[in-house]
Amino acid sequence: MKKTTVSILSAITVMSMAFSTNVFAASNQTTTDTIAVVSDTMGVQYRGHIQNTGDYPLDDSWVQGPEELGTEGQSLRLEGFWIELTGTIPEGAHIQYQVHVENEGWMDWVTDGGFAGTKGENQRIEAIKIRLVDDAGNALEGYSVQYRGHIQNQGDTDWVVDGAELGSTGLSQRLEALEVQILETNSDATDADDENNADNDGDKTSTASPAIASPTSTIAVDKEFSNRELDASYDDSTATHAVFDGTTIQVTGTGATAENGILTITTEGTYVLTGNLSEGQIRVETTDSEKVQLVLNGVTIHNSSSAAIYLKSADKVFITLANGTINTLTDGTEYIQTDDNTVDGVIFSKADLAINGSGTLNITANYKHGIVSKDDLVITDGTFNITSVKAGLSGKDAIKIKDGIFYISSTDGKGITSKNDSDTTKGYVYIAGGTFNIANCTEGIEGTAIVIEGGNIDVTATDDGLNAASETTTDSETTETAQMPNGGGGMIAADTNAYISIADGTISLNAAGDGIDSNGNLYVSGGTLYVDGPTSDGDGAMDYDGTADVSGGTIVIVGSSGMAQSFSNTSTQASILYNLTSKLEVGTEVSLKDADGKVLVAYTTEKAYQSVIISTPEMSIGSTYTLTAGSQSFEIEQTAIVTSNGNTGGGTGGPGGTRPDPGTTPPTPPTQTSV
Repeated sequence: MKKTTVSILSAITVMSMAFSTNVFAASNQTTTDTIAVVSDTMGVQYRGHIQNTGDYPLDDSWVQGPEELGTEGQSLRLEGFWIELTGTIPEGAHIQYQVHVENEGWMDWVTDGGFAGTKGENQRIEAIKIRLVDDAGNALEGYSVQYRGHIQNQGDTDWVVDGAELGSTGLSQRLEALEVQILETNSDATDADDENNADNDGDKTSTASPAIASPTSTIAVDKEFSNRELDASYDDSTATHAVFDGTTIQVTGTGATAENGILTITTEGTYVLTGNLSEGQIRVETTDSEKVQLVLNGVTIHNSSSAAIYLKSADKVFITLANGTINTLTDGTEYIQTDDNTVDGVIFSKADLAINGSGTLNITANYKHGIVSKDDLVITDGTFNITSVKAGLSGKDAIKIKDGIFYISSTDGKGITSKNDSDTTKGYVYIAGGTFNIANCTEGIEGTAIVIEGGNIDVTATDDGLNAASETTTDSETTETAQMPNGGGGMIAADTNAYISIADGTISLNAAGDGIDSNGNLYVSGGTLYVDGPTSDGDGAMDYDGTADVSGGTIVIVGSSGMAQSFSNTSTQASILYNLTSKLEVGTEVSLKDADGKVLVAYTTEKAYQSVIISTPEMSIGSTYTLTAGSQSFEIEQTAIVTSNGNTGGGTGGPGGTRPDPGTTPPTPPTQTSV
């Protein structure tokens, strides 16, 4: 990122912007749904309040976009912003911005040069959202705002656009620098995109690094998030309000009625919900063409025999967790079904469901699931504390997560799951960001396809950490199409539709079953992956039935040796699989050093292990490495893309063909070993 300092060169820098911005945009512009160039009619400028510095620039001037405001390498937090439009500003155009502040959460939106943040409170800004709107608050046509930053421990970020979150929430990391620029969009391209946008929620944006899609899969992963899914704002003055008090509901406005503790919404609109409903339900029953926004503004709802929120029919429902609020939903241990739907979640939706807002949602699911959508489940923000008997989050068509903080405990179910038994293009989990602590579950994240392009994910599972498999239906029970582990060494047919693809993020998996398990293909192209796999030889820390290609990222996988598989030799990044001479205890560090003694990676394990897989971008064919695990140390020459003293294949697609019998030491492949 470029740095801006206040000096006699400031005037020269400002004047030179008119000549340099087009070149800048060409090299840094992010992928969007429209054609865009840096605006030569409307620009943006900004000031900040910086730790130990105060208001900056110090001479009361403004930084002209897209120059950098802030610091790098000085560990100084940004605490506040002023942002305003410059140049030829179209009539009715406004810039709005919202910041996420330490100990405060998301603060209110600020417009056209107002101050967002804090002063004198020593509180860091952790994230920011910026958008362009017209007088009515709608997205400004013909223009887009693009911004990027420098984040503590993460460095420079990619560009994000039009209200998307820049930064980190829940990680206690400060935003240290910011760049902003205005782009003009090609209206023809925008119009064409809108016509093809079946969701009709407005323009969409996707900011993550692209993950590899399996060429054999028919799964269609939609990585975009609409503006309405991202925007948690609402007009309180025109909304219908419902106030709960025990078993009574007071409704002010139109579109909803209350009877016997049930609030029934039958008309499209926004509904703000407040108070304590000791026995009751929120029910949405609109036409399939109507959209409804439910604003949870500090509610507690209990239903002993059904869902606390039942979205029976609608085109799409948006649940907004109001800023600074805590909302709690609970159920009983048995449900009474009242119609043709089998309701089985504290929030149960037959329509597409999107959840946004920076508030907190607590869910205790004593019957089965926490949140269920029989269509898409999209989450773009919020803090979620979910305790459930079965799945914490379940979306039949898809689960898409942009951001948020998730604490999920599922005593007898999956943490996050998406499966579709009737449509082979659906049933996937897509994670672009967020912080996840998934514990006490059978499987952490499960889908026909699992695509991860960001986030911090920590899973502790009694079965698989990540599991990709298709689904078939037999009577009322659902079963995976994957075959059981092959103890006899025979071939296992790969599920051509299933795959796992990891492009970014930090992922830690602690699994009693397979650590990372794909019944089809596996791709790792970036990010950081730590796996503490099984201690039994009947499962593997990495298990796949197609191919497993690594092309980027830092990977440490440890577990038992009986079912250990290496990455495939179709990979483009070097890797090592090494089965140790004896099992090592929990807490034993494993490390890999190059020939100069530089530590490429080191990891302290959470379980006992006897097999190690390591891959880092620094590894290369022809180099020699030292693998150290406790008191055991081995010099390994990397003579091929995969170097292994164990099994190098898996299923029908792996280069090694078959798997060894559980409990045995894998045979040494003749061409893949240099020890």
